[in-house]
Amino acid sequence: TCIGCNQACLDHTFGGKITSCLVNPRACHETLMVDSPAPSKERIAVVGAGPAGLAFSTEAAKRGFEVTLFDAASEIGGQFNVAKQVPGKEEFYETLRYFGKQIELTGVKLQLNQKVSAQDLTAGGFKHVVLATGVTPRMPEIEGITHPKVLGYLDVLRDKKPVGKTVALIGAGGIGFDTAEFLLHEGTSPSLDQAKFFAEWGVDTAYASAGGLKPAHIEKTPRKVYLLQRKTSKVGDGLGKTTGWIHRTSLKNREVEMINGVTYRKVDDAGLHITVGDKDMVLPVDNVVVCAGQDPQRALQADLQAAGVNVHLIGGADVAAELDAKRAIKQGTELALAFGAAPAQAAEAGAAPTLAQTLPAPVAASLKLWHQMIAENNLAELPSILHRKAVFRSPMAHTPYPSAQAVQVILTNVVQVFEDFKYHRELASADGLSLVLEFSAKVNGKELKGIDMVQFDAEGKITDFEVMVRPMSGLQALGDEMGKRLAPYMAMMKPAKT
Repeated sequence: TCIGCNQACLDHTFGGKITSCLVNPRACHETLMVDSPAPSKERIAVVGAGPAGLAFSTEAAKRGFEVTLFDAASEIGGQFNVAKQVPGKEEFYETLRYFGKQIELTGVKLQLNQKVSAQDLTAGGFKHVVLATGVTPRMPEIEGITHPKVLGYLDVLRDKKPVGKTVALIGAGGIGFDTAEFLLHEGTSPSLDQAKFFAEWGVDTAYASAGGLKPAHIEKTPRKVYLLQRKTSKVGDGLGKTTGWIHRTSLKNREVEMINGVTYRKVDDAGLHITVGDKDMVLPVDNVVVCAGQDPQRALQADLQAAGVNVHLIGGADVAAELDAKRAIKQGTELALAFGAAPAQAAEAGAAPTLAQTLPAPVAASLKLWHQMIAENNLAELPSILHRKAVFRSPMAHTPYPSAQAVQVILTNVVQVFEDFKYHRELASADGLSLVLEFSAKVNGKELKGIDMVQFDAEGKITDFEVMVRPMSGLQALGDEMGKRLAPYMAMMKPAKT
């Protein structure tokens, strides 16, 4: 069911990526994300019925695995049940209807209102547990953050706690914009009322005005809202390519003050004390709503692993970045398709198993995504397979560069520098967690050969990426070109001290 979100279709098209679909990430990737029968009817427990857990459960059950899906809530959806409260995002009701039907069709055993412990899962005999338990909001370290006027976005969107007439939102990512939309509307959402929607966007359905356009009519807003962010970039810069302008325009029409480059000093009875540039000011707000920062919810992981259970993390439980249904559903689907990679099937057919079939399922899924990104010459999905403490080891420097951000910046630039890049042989360690990928390429006409030595953790996250290159002429050409490109980032990417 199309929900008109544009996130993986039009946003990808205008971003130069291969088109796909948020609800069905296999769209346009059918030859890469292959649906094959499960090698055995293995029992799998999934904890968390949010976007990632729903995607994994239904896809794995479709393949023939025996899947039990647990959730402490009374309905499926997880963060979708928060998102669907936002005016303009009611389409997520349709996504949940779709997944509900898929649960019925695929035979997923759904256990709602059941908060399971590690002991429950081990006693149930589950050898594989997929944690799709999402995130918990994190409060920033600001003086007075425990003041009664401070709320979290879940307090507002999920729990419907009362909010005053003047509000400051800390964090201007997708969550901040959604919370602002929720606070600025009363009554029926414009997306559910055609007359209200057309009036708001100045559409003359009678065509009495030139071009079918007329002055927009914006209903009186119930609150004064400030939307704040620490970053100095444009507020809303990270929103979707085809929909970001809509969200920004909607808030501007409702006179939201969007302020970037903010330093938060404290919260007290007077309001929120901030500094913008060299100017100190106090926003006299009734409430401060925190819409920034999450931590992965992985409370069950350690106890399950100690009991010898294979644990897999997907969605927010894996990467607690800005809530991202597209990434969560894609990651859940990829893990389900890679689960129980079937070397036995190849052996039965008389063929030797491929390298991917001998790797741990999470590593195989990450390797497949890596090759897909290289083929597309676009590493936008790289953060989903990077450990937050990943390290890059350059052929030009002895000391490593720490942090996932550094690895992302370096590799994103490398793929732009290489010409005629091609992988050749691939080798793996006995445990499947270390890979050597041989490649050839050109840089400014200089031919080179090299290897990527990549280390993964048990969840398929890249922890170490080392590159070696020969001959010297190719290495020098690479170093010269990368030096030009990375100069603006070098302060951020200081090599680790050893």
